[in-house]
Amino acid sequence: MGIEGIINKIESEAETKISELERETEEAISKIEAEIAEREKIKLKEAEERAAAESERRYEQVISREEARLRMEFLKTKQDLVSEAFERGFKAIKELPPDELRKRYTDMLASYGEKEGELIVGKSNADILDDDFMALLAREIPGSKFTRKVSDDFDYGFMLIAGKIQYDARLSEIFAAMTERITDEVAAELFKKPPEGRK
Repeated sequence: MGIEGIINKIESEAETKISELERETEEAISKIEAEIAEREKIKLKEAEERAAAESERRYEQVISREEARLRMEFLKTKQDLVSEAFERGFKAIKELPPDELRKRYTDMLASYGEKEGELIVGKSNADILDDDFMALLAREIPGSKFTRKVSDDFDYGFMLIAGKIQYDARLSEIFAAMTERITDEVAAELFKKPPEGRK
């Protein structure tokens, strides 16, 4: 074989080797491109899932905020209605005829089960919770020995101090406690934890 034959053989082998390398390179590139495409699909799917989850989370936040706002508005309305009802009740009690008011205060005192103590009456009720009232107490609660004192610290109702026990029947305190209790019950109902499986 001459030089030309050797050169032709080398060129032929080189071309075969180059073709083989090109094919292997193309296969490697195709494989890499397929892997990249698959990774991109996975990343795109993950991004879509994250976006959907974020969208759902934001939607739920908006709904939760709106529900909380509506509950707060409803609670405020309930508080206003309760306050208005108690104001009317407070006014109605203050406007009771003196004998009826004395009778109610007597019944309240009798319910405490005490027979003696210091009765502190509000300054605006001093004319109703007077000596006639003390005489009524003596008749309605046999054996009772209450002393009476007028306080400038509150207007309506009374406080009874019987030894170490203090009974608070000041109208403002009774109505404030009732308002708070009812408001707490309404708030507890409005903001209670939803049952399992419900949001």
